[in-house]
Amino acid sequence: MTSSKPNGLKTDHADVRFISSSYGGTDPHQSAIQLILAVRPEWASDDSKIEFARFTDGITNTLLKAVNKKEGWTKEQVDAEAILLRAYGSGTAVLIDREREAQNHELLWKHGLAPELLARFNNGMLYRYIKGSVTSPDDLRKPDIYCAVAGRLAEWHATVPCIQQAKPASNGASHQHGNGNG
Repeated sequence: MTSSKPNGLKTDHADVRFISSSYGGTDPHQSAIQLILAVRPEWASDDSKIEFARFTDGITNTLLKAVNKKEGWTKEQVDAEAILLRAYGSGTAVLIDREREAQNHELLWKHGLAPELLARFNNGMLYRYIKGSVTSPDDLRKPDIYCAVAGRLAEWHATVPCIQQAKPASNGASHQHGNGNG
């Protein structure tokens, strides 16, 4: 079902499941388990062993890597099935249009430029894990790294259609320039 959102983006959300639940509360671990099992019910089996690793490189969101360490699986098999749970930081919706962010992730995924978006939930999203590492400022000074980053960004811009009616960026402040008021 295609719909037009207030920010002008058109998207087909029929592909992405919405889970009417939230991460956090009084028992964050249990809420994370419930969200993961909503997209991977088979992980509730007796031979499953769900574990979480917290990534701490971000500044606003909670990012957890959920893995199922089934007996006999190699690290590669575990990582191939891993899921990232991203819960939005409290109050960040004032700065970030979360609906648009999810639409952009879905758009990139449909063009093979982002991991599969498995589901959205009240305060976040679940998507597939891609093995990698966070670049440091020193990494970005290396020609092989910055050329690869530039190449990937060029691929995004050459592949993904431009958004025609973007919602103006807002951080909650009043912008009065351009209307005669200063």
